[in-house]
Amino acid sequence: MTVMVERINLVPRKPLSSKLKGKPPFIIFFMLVLVIVAIQGQKIILEKKRARIINTTHKLELSIDNHAKLMARYAKQKEELARLEEEHSAIVSRVSRLEGLQQQKRNFSSLIEMISETMPSSVIFKKISFNGNSGVFFGEARGYEDLPDFVETLKSNGSFATISLTGINRATRDGEMIFEFVLTGELIRSTRDKTL
Repeated sequence: MTVMVERINLVPRKPLSSKLKGKPPFIIFFMLVLVIVAIQGQKIILEKKRARIINTTHKLELSIDNHAKLMARYAKQKEELARLEEEHSAIVSRVSRLEGLQQQKRNFSSLIEMISETMPSSVIFKKISFNGNSGVFFGEARGYEDLPDFVETLKSNGSFATISLTGINRATRDGEMIFEFVLTGELIRSTRDKTL
């Protein structure tokens, strides 16, 4: 049979007050230092966070300001681009109109050159105008007999569908008799397309 023997501590315990008698100021000081260090640590951490937030806010404000400047510049450049596109389309339109006029001038020039090559030396044109397929020629001749031959030559060269002497006036200038005339004609469409 086993008997269990319990150890009992019969030495009386020292009261807590006696244990703490010499230590309380040290413990209080140590605790106070810990609290102050903790508060200072928190203060430093909060200051760093505050500085980071202020720095981030400043960067965001600068970004917003830069963004606003970029947007203003973008709007200005967009307006400038729209204006340049309008100018470009106007210039393209003007160039195509001028090219058309140049083409007509060149083509009518070749027709007039052909007429001038067949024209007798006694005939002078004062004014030539074209409106579509119709042409009107104002001129004068030193001799009347050259005019019918000239009209027949123009009829036979294949450029005109019809051409006729629609008006003639006899006048005297510097003691010389001249004949002022008006020729009207219609260009042949195919000929005009070739020359135009």
